[in-house]
Amino acid sequence: MRRKSKKYRTEKHPTTADTGELLWRQQVSLRLVMVPLSDAPSRSSSEDSLSNLEMMAETQRAEEIHGVSVRLHDTEISTAAHEVRINSLESELTKTKNDLIQTQHHVAAMEDHRRWNNVKIRGLAESVTTAEIHHLIRRVLSRLFMPKQAKARLLEGCYRLPQPQANSQQTSRDVIVRFQHSPDKQAFLSAVRITTPYQFEGHSLLFYPDISRATMTWWRSMRPPTTVRMQHSRWGAP
Repeated sequence: MRRKSKKYRTEKHPTTADTGELLWRQQVSLRLVMVPLSDAPSRSSSEDSLSNLEMMAETQRAEEIHGVSVRLHDTEISTAAHEVRINSLESELTKTKNDLIQTQHHVAAMEDHRRWNNVKIRGLAESVTTAEIHHLIRRVLSRLFMPKQAKARLLEGCYRLPQPQANSQQTSRDVIVRFQHSPDKQAFLSAVRITTPYQFEGHSLLFYPDISRATMTWWRSMRPPTTVRMQHSRWGAP
């Protein structure tokens, strides 16, 4: 019996202070547990907002890329159409240039045909009148050919060319002499080309075929075969 009483004496009952401390500890633990639980909704909301922003940015970027792709495709189509148009215009321009060259050749040929029997004389002083030029050419023909042949080779006329604006007034103008027949002109040029310049009655004369500038340019490009023809007594274009 004594042992039991001793046992009851050693047991310690909780006091009011102990009970208060226990309650305080429980409140602190509950707060520690409640803090993460209270922050969980805000974190989830932030993550959802971030996801929404990322989705919106991705959608906007995709729309912009699609718009750029559409504009690029339209630009490529427009560029292809412009290239086709440019190629067509280049073809038309080439054809127009060729037509222009052909037209120039035809005009030059018509002009040369009209001037084919003409001879250009350079070196006659301005003091020599048109009538004197006519008689002077007849005397040149009489020297180069027999008198009867000279009478047969009649001239249609002669005249001086207009004075070029860029030319000096001291330089004598060229004289154009027109033969009635082309063979007479060819024979005359073949005869006077032996001595160049041709000295006659104090005049130093140069004789040229009266042709257009375009034909003259073409003749210069064809000078080698023309030289061969001249060596074989063939005067004129190849």
